[in-house]
Amino acid sequence: MSLGDQQELEFRDTFSLFDRNGNDTIPSADLGTLLRTLGHFPSSEELRKMKDKFESGDRTISWDGGAAGGFRELITQRIKSSASPASIIDAFKVFDPDGTGMVSTDTFRTIIKLGKRLNEQEAEEMVKAADIDGSHMIDYTHFVKSMLAP
Repeated sequence: MSLGDQQELEFRDTFSLFDRNGNDTIPSADLGTLLRTLGHFPSSEELRKMKDKFESGDRTISWDGGAAGGFRELITQRIKSSASPASIIDAFKVFDPDGTGMVSTDTFRTIIKLGKRLNEQEAEEMVKAADIDGSHMIDYTHFVKSMLAP
């Protein structure tokens, strides 16, 4: 799986914001913040493993990284492993502490805007599409399955 042109451009632009020296690298200490900016929320353990794999000797992570790979490879792997319906549903469960299988439209709006560059109109269109019965509650399992259906 590779990144689409638009997605790669978005990731590259965001990476560049953290590239303080303009040398195509970021401090590895900024990796977690960069990933969260892009809507990915790794655990401390996952972050440590990513740094172990992609960090160079000078405690930086490059965009391409040569033979070891760089941020581009890291984010591609992360997207590939996080795109399953089960993993997306699990992410919604974080916002459903009672385990009802539902989130409010306000919570849903917040979730879909995390790491995405949706304007208010786009977010509202998604909310309307997901709130099938107008109850202001969204069945996130149904939503995920319908969005990922072929």
